[in-house]
Amino acid sequence: MPEIPEEVKSIVEEVKQKQEELQQQIEEIKPETTVEHREGEWDVKIGDPVPYFDKRLSYELTGYKPITETEGLDFDPSWFTEARETFLDTE
Repeated sequence: MPEIPEEVKSIVEEVKQKQEELQQQIEEIKPETTVEHREGEWDVKIGDPVPYFDKRLSYELTGYKPITETEGLDFDPSWFTEARETFLDTE
């Protein structure tokens, strides 16, 4: 196996160091800003600070709602099944 040049080794080391620093910053932010599930339609309301995106929460600003086994499936599927219903009615 060819030897890795020193310049490449230093770049890899720099990237690892930056990755560790960013991970540490993330760990410092998360406990302070975790939003518990709120009563009402939105977990994060317009104007609430959002230092990072948590896919488990709903965001009023964008209208994002997580889809889980019990949440987020509150839409009418009939719009998607119109062609099927027409086909079944004309058989």
